[in-house]
Amino acid sequence: MKVCGDTESDIQAAVDEKKSTMGENKSAMAIIVYYIAREKAAMLQTKMFGELEAADIDATQATFNNLKAFCGDQAKRLGDLIAVVMNKYKTTDPRRYEPFEQAKDIKVKDQVQPPFAPSLEEQVKFQLAKATWHEDEFQSAMNEIAAVLNGANPCEEICEHYDIDNTGSKWSKELHAEVFNLDLSTTEVAMTKFGPPKGFPRALEKMEQGKSFHDLNRVTFEFEDPPLMALCFEVLHKKCNIHGLKNKYLQETFKEPSNLHMNLDTRDGWLCEVSPNTFPRHPPY
Repeated sequence: MKVCGDTESDIQAAVDEKKSTMGENKSAMAIIVYYIAREKAAMLQTKMFGELEAADIDATQATFNNLKAFCGDQAKRLGDLIAVVMNKYKTTDPRRYEPFEQAKDIKVKDQVQPPFAPSLEEQVKFQLAKATWHEDEFQSAMNEIAAVLNGANPCEEICEHYDIDNTGSKWSKELHAEVFNLDLSTTEVAMTKFGPPKGFPRALEKMEQGKSFHDLNRVTFEFEDPPLMALCFEVLHKKCNIHGLKNKYLQETFKEPSNLHMNLDTRDGWLCEVSPNTFPRHPPY
């Protein structure tokens, strides 16, 4: 009321103005593809490969340096753009939402290994089979959280359901406020998108590189309301053991929209990937 004005018409006008601005920003973001930069990078890459085939080492190195510098400039431009957008929507500052500031990075532990010493191919098959066995239960548990978040109205109902400390009415707001309903095709305030099973060739390639699987079962939580995302983090922290965390709200340079990237032990030590996210909406897997 203090920000928008004292009358209902003032509030509605402020809401309409905010929606209009968001719509314009989303349209602008959609066309920022920068075809010129893409074409220049492709040209430099083609030139470099031609020089490499001609065994012109000096020219190849010079073109590589130019390509590297150009791509570095574009990465910085994109990072600066993301930072501007995130600051515009006031979602980069973890101090706005205390749980984000308290979410310190945790180095992920090793995934559950086979109870024997098989070949690399057999290890991959074991991990993929275990992920398949966990998937239904994993999706059910994450969808149950989303259903509670969507079914509640005030935050207090969520706190009561999951026995979350709400001393001093820390969590006290309506969840279906129109100002946060940016996607008019749905009234949901929390959405889940699950990743598809990882294919055997890609999984084998990853293990051959010495990498461990922590994302064979994975989900992205999408929120239009950042404080609700913070409350979801409280719920996940209450229900699951966090064995890996990257708080991308605390990154110095934004290479991607900020989120919380977590590896949770949902059952028997098996690690799954869970990423609460507010902006932008995760594209379909």
